[in-house]
Amino acid sequence: MFIGVGLHPDEPRRRLDPALLTDTELSAGPAAWRQLPDPLPQWDLDQMHDHDPSHTGSVH
Repeated sequence: MFIGVGLHPDEPRRRLDPALLTDTELSAGPAAWRQLPDPLPQWDLDQMHDHDPSHTGSVH
């Protein structure tokens, strides 16, 4: 399950389904999997949030 503000319920499945292996791909094993193209978009590391582990979530 995914939650998010303004997230359409079908969107995660639409984006992740292309990464599922077929039965043939699955049976080929990990060495063959490494040769498959990555269907997921590249991560934009500049857009990653810096989470402060000391943040307690309390309002000051």
